[in-house]
Amino acid sequence: MHKPKLFCRLAAILATINLAAQGVIADGPLVGWGFNGQNVPAGTFIAIAVGFNHSLAIRSDGTLVGWGANNFGQATVPPGTFIAVAAGQYHSVAIRTDGTLEGWGKNDYGQADVPEGTFIAVGAGESHCLAIRIDGTLEGWGFNQYGQTDVPAGTYIAVAPGYKHSLVLRSNGTLYGWRENTLGQISVPPGTFVALASGRNHGVAIRTNGTLAAWGDNTSGQTVVPSGTFVAVAARENYSLAIRTDGTLVGWGQNQYGELDVPQGVFTHVAAGYVRCLGIGVPGSCCDTNGLDQGCTDDVLQTDCIGLDKVFDLDMCADLACECVPLCNSDPFSCGDDGCGGSCGTCDDNIACTLDSCGPDGRCIFTPNNNACSDGLFCNGSERCIAGIGCRPGPRPCPGVCHEATRTCRNPNPSLRPPPTNPKQP
Repeated sequence: MHKPKLFCRLAAILATINLAAQGVIADGPLVGWGFNGQNVPAGTFIAIAVGFNHSLAIRSDGTLVGWGANNFGQATVPPGTFIAVAAGQYHSVAIRTDGTLEGWGKNDYGQADVPEGTFIAVGAGESHCLAIRIDGTLEGWGFNQYGQTDVPAGTYIAVAPGYKHSLVLRSNGTLYGWRENTLGQISVPPGTFVALASGRNHGVAIRTNGTLAAWGDNTSGQTVVPSGTFVAVAARENYSLAIRTDGTLVGWGQNQYGELDVPQGVFTHVAAGYVRCLGIGVPGSCCDTNGLDQGCTDDVLQTDCIGLDKVFDLDMCADLACECVPLCNSDPFSCGDDGCGGSCGTCDDNIACTLDSCGPDGRCIFTPNNNACSDGLFCNGSERCIAGIGCRPGPRPCPGVCHEATRTCRNPNPSLRPPPTNPKQP
């Protein structure tokens, strides 16, 4: 099969979502919603986090940007390049490209006093943090009145600090929680999971089959999860957000500041804050709840949206129809998949003696078959098959008269007859 040069919009979107789900960085514009959430910086970003009233994002070049409330310096970002970021209520923490941690903002419980070492993941609760070292072990620091930073042994792949409790995802895919459990916030469900998030007193996670599970406080319906399959999840306070496998957002639980009024478009990342939310959208797909482009390009054809080889209409909010261009429109010898879910043809050249097939490069192959041209007659010689033409006579077997009945040749000139093998003696 040939590699399509042009893909449908949906294929490009799903490819981006899958990359993000597999941990491959996919950058895009920011979209915000909730209380004063629409004011976001321009550019493309690879990671996001939201605190009580401040927001953080990592640009495509690895540098940090912060905005919003800054009464404790929580939005005054450090220089350098980073790969991950998290936001607590009034503090912030991030992982540099060398794997070391950086913390800033409010530090009344030591939540900004980060440990030394190399880390691969970090999360921030209200006033405490959890991080995963490069060997998979846990580290906790900050507010510990309830023991929420007293980390268990073992190896882990994800962390989700809550208010007075902590949740983690073990390397075997099972969930674990510890400390305050007055509302069932650490009564994690059985099974295996690929992602998790923690609200104030509830948790939500994505099972290995893509469905959601939730537990803990349900006073606002925050554990009544939507059906379907998902690739990312976020939670804060009494609500949760998730990205479906088609890239669209859904929210449930409390909607005090419009946190659940999710924008249209297709997203690869989502972050939940106390009063506002952030998402990273597929370029050209992001609209606010009023249908206005936010971080999107105009309704024009582009070719460099998310690094795939395709052409599609970027204004997805206006028209979700596929605008795929078949590969074989101008090539009569194309075959197989046309790149748009159809077929280019069956390579039939209407010549009976050729064997027609589709080659690995997506072009037709017509192989001559001489046996298909043979009429079985000795005197007609060995017929040949010529690609693009058909059957043609081969060289005749007899220079003179051919006798089909005996399948022999006769020479009409006696003088040219060969001498007898046993001539009589005079």
